[in-house]
Amino acid sequence: LPALTINSLLTNAAQAHAADMACSGRISHTGSDGSSAYARILASGYSPSYAEEIIYGGGGPQAAMTWWMNDQIHRNAILNAKSTEMGVGYAYYSNGSYGDFIVVDFGSP
Repeated sequence: LPALTINSLLTNAAQAHAADMACSGRISHTGSDGSSAYARILASGYSPSYAEEIIYGGGGPQAAMTWWMNDQIHRNAILNAKSTEMGVGYAYYSNGSYGDFIVVDFGSP
């Protein structure tokens, strides 16, 4: 697969959702305001072709990537050749049991 290009619109959508999950203390593809990944990505100004991966817990980005790649559904989304761009969001909440919140939004314009 070719390398993905970082897209600032996807990064903004991913970062906003990571921060929202950290602040609300919940892990979900649905935002605390009821927004879907689709709605958040559209609101960022990006085209509607997307996929989203989320994870929480300790270990940081490498642990997240290892977990995603060991789960077939998440692995398929990450290795989808239709995705050409990505954005990554990260937030840390020290007062909760989750710690790291990582969101990766994939897309193709």
